[in-house]
Amino acid sequence: MVQVIRFITEGTIEEKIYQLQHKKRELVEQIIQPGETLLSKLSEDELKELLQF
Repeated sequence: MVQVIRFITEGTIEEKIYQLQHKKRELVEQIIQPGETLLSKLSEDELKELLQF
């Protein structure tokens, strides 16, 4: 397991990008639940790829 430490300066574009990535990650986690059948045509990786910036 690799540990990543991020240093992001407040009020920068990097902070906004990080916040957007975090929101997208949360959305994917809310949409894809264990045993989910509604999204059976898209894999988790495919859905994540669709939501990438």
